[in-house]
Amino acid sequence: MRFFLLFTAMLMLTCTKPDSEPAVTVLQADHPADAGSRYPFLHAAANGQLLMSWLQETAAGRFALMFSHLEREEWSEPSIIFEGDDFFDNWADFPSVTWSPAGYYAAHWLRKVEGGPFAYHVQISFSDDGRNWSAPVTPHLDRSPSEHGFVSMQPLPNGRVLVAWLDGRNTAAAFEGEAEPDGHVHHNGHSHGGAMTLRSAELSRDGSISHKNEIDSRVCDCCPTALTFSGDTARVIYRNRSLDEVRDFYTASYSPESGIWTEPVPVHGDGWQIGGCPVNGAQLFVHDNSLTAAWFTAGQNDARVMTATGSLNERHFGEPQRLSVGDALGRVNSAVSGSEAVLVWLEMPDDQPGIASVYFSRKTDGTGFSVARIISDLPVSSSRLSGFPQLAAVPGEPGTYLLAWTRHEPSYGIEMRQLHFGTSSH
Repeated sequence: MRFFLLFTAMLMLTCTKPDSEPAVTVLQADHPADAGSRYPFLHAAANGQLLMSWLQETAAGRFALMFSHLEREEWSEPSIIFEGDDFFDNWADFPSVTWSPAGYYAAHWLRKVEGGPFAYHVQISFSDDGRNWSAPVTPHLDRSPSEHGFVSMQPLPNGRVLVAWLDGRNTAAAFEGEAEPDGHVHHNGHSHGGAMTLRSAELSRDGSISHKNEIDSRVCDCCPTALTFSGDTARVIYRNRSLDEVRDFYTASYSPESGIWTEPVPVHGDGWQIGGCPVNGAQLFVHDNSLTAAWFTAGQNDARVMTATGSLNERHFGEPQRLSVGDALGRVNSAVSGSEAVLVWLEMPDDQPGIASVYFSRKTDGTGFSVARIISDLPVSSSRLSGFPQLAAVPGEPGTYLLAWTRHEPSYGIEMRQLHFGTSSH
């Protein structure tokens, strides 16, 4: 199965310096998912493969979690990680896959359990060859009928995988709450006993669990988390939740040697006070020997996408840079290809109801991200059913990326494009 198919567009983007702004080449890209697929996840692994997982509907109410990898411009034959009628199928809380340098793959998904419509647990399975997958294990020992999700996985040098997730064990009657349109229960921290927590554990290839931690005892209920690793430290980013409902992003650092997390600190004081979860996560990655965060906020009634850079050795970020140029929808994603880092996100155009515009910004040196520019002719719906667009660098192809999202009209299916950027201008 060939990777690149049909050349569809070359877009010349204008800037304050038109002669130096890059062209963006957009290609229709082949992918291994069939009709009825949804919620792709892309990951550029350290073994030179680009990994993809997705949910494939096999019958009404029944799904298969699928896996394939791209290597030397060809997708492998898809394998089934797990199939059943108990998937928690959600636009924002979707499965993922990673690869450990110890020589195995790890995949996660969410399984509904008895106790209520929003009671579900995390499942993780392992594979040595990407075709045969182990029986799933649950990283949290808690089996309460509450929400457990928004998982991030990060391979560690010790051969284990660090897993972080939002854990609703303290919400007690969480499953009795009323669902918001995103398909989650938004707890107010009072009538349902306790708040959502952020927890982690290390998992070994044999499924054993160690170094269980509570990172934060009060976090936003359903904003995606992100993990990154550099040197000898792992870092997590997540949306915190203060007692007066300010929901800004925080980070914490983890030492695999000690198995201990540092006290979480804010990325920036956006001051977004909101009575429910915005279902909009952040990105965290290492580039140019520094740590970069990118996120969505609507503090001060100003919906925007921001980014900030911090030192790998110090626990604070510099003054943030605003990236979005219009009415930001968020759903930020990122990818690093060699010396280049790229961010993408969604904004709402004034003249196209129901359609979201995809914007991007690039960074190739220490001068900050470039002026944001639109990527034209990408039919991404603004509906939550389109999920979170996924961006990943293609290994071995500097400056080449895949962008994937869910098409839900007239039927479900995954859309994918290949992007290539020219010389950057700031």
